[in-house]
Amino acid sequence: METNPVYFYDTADFAWVKNLEVNWQLIRHELDQIITQPASDKPNPYWKASHPDYVKSDQPIAWKTYGFLFFGIRQQSHCNACPETWKLLSQIPGLTGAEFSMMEPGTHITPHKGYTRMVLRSHIGLVIPQDAQACALRVGDQTRHWEAGKVMIFDDSYEHEAWNRSSERRAVLMFDIANPEMGYTADQICRYKLSNVSDPFMLGIAPAEKWMEWYEQGYIPEDLTQ
Repeated sequence: METNPVYFYDTADFAWVKNLEVNWQLIRHELDQIITQPASDKPNPYWKASHPDYVKSDQPIAWKTYGFLFFGIRQQSHCNACPETWKLLSQIPGLTGAEFSMMEPGTHITPHKGYTRMVLRSHIGLVIPQDAQACALRVGDQTRHWEAGKVMIFDDSYEHEAWNRSSERRAVLMFDIANPEMGYTADQICRYKLSNVSDPFMLGIAPAEKWMEWYEQGYIPEDLTQ
């Protein structure tokens, strides 16, 4: 482990945070409109099971996501369904990906690492259990609890885990931005990742050439999520 690693970042250093926090209830309102839509572990137009190999829970789908942007590629129907959320996301510099993330009660997302230091992961709390202390995120040796309407920014390339030991759901808007310390633009990061695809899930959908084609057009074909 490197000397004095930075796990969580000071949100005061990011100018876009204030706009997101001031308008968080617009995002929460749009989440409420789609929160009861179904979820599946296969491509579909609604919620998708997220990294089931990381999840421990008694529920069949305990961690699910509702995607807006994936390495610079929009899921247009979701952006259309949540226009205020997408408008606010679009104002964040260096955005590479974004989605709603829902963790059901009694869920443990086990320790794992993100794919690169080129991005920083951000959450803004939307649905937080009354017992907020029972719901937490650990990165390295630091643990934080979500607060409604508050952003946290962290380096998910370090080992991290999350848990919801409450009896209520936890939901956040989760998104990645280019790490300003690394010097790469969002476009460079997305192009590198998509042109060097090694993830079995992504390759099961399409080869690298097709992902790059979708990146150039800006959106993923809707027939892949029907």
